[in-house]
Amino acid sequence: MRKLSEKYIYLQVARAIEDKIARKVLCPGDKIPSVRVLMRDAGVSRKTVEKAIDELRRRAVIYTRDRIGHFVADTGSMRSNWLDGFDAGQTDEAMVARLILGGEERERSFSSAVLETDLIPAARIATLAKQAIGQSWDDFVTLELPPGSVRLRRLIAQALMRRGVQCSADDVLITEGDNTFLRLLLQFLSKRFGAIAHDRICYFGCLRAVEGLQLSVHKLESDSVRGFDTERAIELIEADKIGILFVNPTLSNPLGYTLPIEDRRRLVMAAQAHECVIIEDDVFDGLLEGKDSPPPLKAFDETGCVLYLGSLSKILAPGLRVGWCLPGRFHADLTGKLLSENRCTSTPGQRIAERLIGSQMLEDHLKGVRQIFARQRQEILGLIQTHFPAGTQISRPLAGGVYWITLPDRTDAEAFFSTLEARGIEVSRGTIFGAPRTPASFRLCVTRRLCVSSRAVLIEIGEIAANC
Repeated sequence: MRKLSEKYIYLQVARAIEDKIARKVLCPGDKIPSVRVLMRDAGVSRKTVEKAIDELRRRAVIYTRDRIGHFVADTGSMRSNWLDGFDAGQTDEAMVARLILGGEERERSFSSAVLETDLIPAARIATLAKQAIGQSWDDFVTLELPPGSVRLRRLIAQALMRRGVQCSADDVLITEGDNTFLRLLLQFLSKRFGAIAHDRICYFGCLRAVEGLQLSVHKLESDSVRGFDTERAIELIEADKIGILFVNPTLSNPLGYTLPIEDRRRLVMAAQAHECVIIEDDVFDGLLEGKDSPPPLKAFDETGCVLYLGSLSKILAPGLRVGWCLPGRFHADLTGKLLSENRCTSTPGQRIAERLIGSQMLEDHLKGVRQIFARQRQEILGLIQTHFPAGTQISRPLAGGVYWITLPDRTDAEAFFSTLEARGIEVSRGTIFGAPRTPASFRLCVTRRLCVSSRAVLIEIGEIAANC
């Protein structure tokens, strides 16, 4: 077993057990080795093994029978069974489902942009959650109507003001922090505007939300270094050919670019002059810092034309389902729409978010994640450059763990993705983001700590590409 810092050895013990389950060495219902045997095999203390077992129990990988031992749970069967009806090579729905669920073998899945378990401070979140519950149970279970918790909105406004956005708690609307609100927002705006522009290769949530709406769509050419064609976007705005512009300008998902400050300023100026609405998706806020972290587009907005979206899903814990929107001049309309449809964000989630955002924990967590991603970046790029075929193109995001990879034209895309699937390796195919089927492209998410097994899978992906 490769040695980690003492703080994280238990995670590697847990992964070793998961690996045996994935390889069918241990099957559902099997008893896992005793604590004594695990201590001996891993060369670790009893406390470390017990912590690993607690982690696996928390994630429902194993379960305990009192005085008998620990057993492998029947996990994943429901996921695999209902996906059997999909042909992943033909339907976007299947590919999106696989992307969200990840692979059955966790170490062979690089499809999800949310943080993996080993980067989530679960114990500290649990402590804050207990504090929130203990403060007032009656308050905890009360329905929190839109626009949401005043305290939470105040904390979010204060955080945004530190990034140059002039706002107050009254400008913030609490949301579910997922695609649901983006879909609702686009439905709402589509009744007022007839056309939208977004990256040609764009976040799949936006593409899915736009489908079926009565909107004319303009697709902007994109570059993984500089970003989308801002000149073309401004031209469309100034010609009054679009009423909505969707942008993910910081650590763009999936291309990874960060839009320069001057382009941000010019886009907002054009939108303000021509009554265009910009939806700014800023879900990776906090993964960039210092000189590399430009102010959001919302910081340049003086008329309420920028609708800013933020969330805890990609930077902390997706299960909280808490996000926020600065809806600009549509604040009253959107609040009313949420109320009329009884669309309330979880009160417990908001209470926990209050504790998180109002504490030093969130910044400490983000600092740690930034350091881990920064240390791993050069190694990931090196592995791809060394083991992938010559001519492979890879994005170089300023931070984060999301990379966009385009294989050489000669690569047989169908053979490549079919081989990955046969070997149980999950990546996000470029086609679900609007990329062409050839050349083969995909989003690779390394949102975990690199270890021996994950390095081996990255090398394996490169070898498969070289042989296709």
